Amino acid sequence: MRQIPILSDLELAILGLLREEPRSGYALRKVFATGPIGDSPGSVYPALRRLASGGLIAAAADTTSGRGKETFHLTAAGKRSLREVLSQRFTIAEVKRNADAVIFRLPFIEAELGRAAASSFLADYASACAAVASELKRDRSAVAEHGAAVFAARARWATKAAAAITGRHG
Repeated sequence: MRQIPILSDLELAILGLLREEPRSGYALRKVFATGPIGDSPGSVYPALRRLASGGLIAAAADTTSGRGKETFHLTAAGKRSLREVLSQRFTIAEVKRNADAVIFRLPFIEAELGRAAASSFLADYASACAAVASELKRDRSAVAEHGAAVFAARARWATKAAAAITGRHG
């Protein structure tokens, strides 16, 4: 039995983005600057080195810029690892820790595994968010109430998005 690699949210996001197209470290950082994954060069470049040393990505010199940039692309092993990791279920603990990073997987799941897998992922995400909201409601503090409302809204959105993906609008 093959061992599925353990990837950080950042490493998974890098693999997913490189699945779409080869990119430089700087181009990846620009994408991360607008989303839930950190864009720090102190995080992105070491993650690229780890993925390259693990054989999941490879670098090629970008000769178009004249600046000596490297462009990274997925290797066959990287494509297999991405598919295997995206096939794994996330945990409620992951949703509690960083719900945005979990949902960031959605476009990669749909592109790699298909619409049915994306709809199933969203249904699971909705269920996990509802469970977190329910747990937070037991605490009567204002901060917990806010968190419960946010997770309840995430659950409603994910339920609608899952229905939309499968063509059932509700």
